[in-house]
Amino acid sequence: MAANATELYIEMFSSIRSEIHLRTCTDPESPQLAGTYEARPGRSYELRNPMHNVQVCVPIDARWATAMTLHFFARTEKALALTKYSKSAHKFLTPDGDWRGAYGVIAMPQVDMCIARFKEHPATRRAVVSMGGHEPQDLHRPACWSFIQFLSSRHGLSMIVYQRSLNLAKIMPVDLVVLSNLHQYVATSIGQELGSLFWTIGSLHIRVEDYIEPNYVGQRHQSLMLDYSVLSNANLCYTTLEKLI
Repeated sequence: MAANATELYIEMFSSIRSEIHLRTCTDPESPQLAGTYEARPGRSYELRNPMHNVQVCVPIDARWATAMTLHFFARTEKALALTKYSKSAHKFLTPDGDWRGAYGVIAMPQVDMCIARFKEHPATRRAVVSMGGHEPQDLHRPACWSFIQFLSSRHGLSMIVYQRSLNLAKIMPVDLVVLSNLHQYVATSIGQELGSLFWTIGSLHIRVEDYIEPNYVGQRHQSLMLDYSVLSNANLCYTTLEKLI
């Protein structure tokens, strides 16, 4: 159980260190063909305060995390603007600059339905988002996030995520910013207090060359939450993304 993103990162790193299983992936659709150290499969984690969503024990590119969050809420496969923020973005896009299977395109219409269902039935257990099937197989599909559920209780609005694959050093810090912004967005939309983020991961791993003990020193309570009025307007999200630099 972690109070903030730094504690969560350290807890995840400890899971990998305690298992230290070496996986060499030969799947041609995987972006990680090099060896990775992997935690015990299916570990679950709880972040009690998703507002503290920026870990500071390893470097994080805050502009890239912001760009990915804006693109998610923009609900579009147009993604050429992302190349301004990451040199590796091109390899995930078509020659026309599209992101086939962009997560926001899949998830946000379902998130809208979750919000509507909560407003009609506040105690619903049916506020779920499914990130799609197995085909076609490419760098983006099946999606790394498989399933998301929102559940209201006396502890506030919880968000439960199942993720099939997560690279701790390269992806976890950015994914956490996107997921926590989504969590806060739904809670605000239905007038609920923010509860815990529960995160279950099939394969939690780190590349062998990135296996570095996190720095435990420093402020551990940092936040990167975008303005609700921006996130609730898809067009504004994309124009903000284009102008972010």
